[in-house]
Amino acid sequence: MFETEPLPLSSPLIGMPNVMLAGHVAGLDNESHDATWALAAEIILRLLRGEWPAECIQNLKGTSGWTW
Repeated sequence: MFETEPLPLSSPLIGMPNVMLAGHVAGLDNESHDATWALAAEIILRLLRGEWPAECIQNLKGTSGWTW
């Protein structure tokens, strides 16, 4: 959770190599709960294929050496 959401692109947190940012979920109903799990599954499948999740903003400087 950030003071300002969405986090501004000018935030220094975005450029820090030792920081992983995750979105804030205020609440879930049945539909959004199912969608959250479906998205999590899709992200895991992308990682297993060696792809970076499309929903993630990556700091290329800090993640260039990462492998999945």
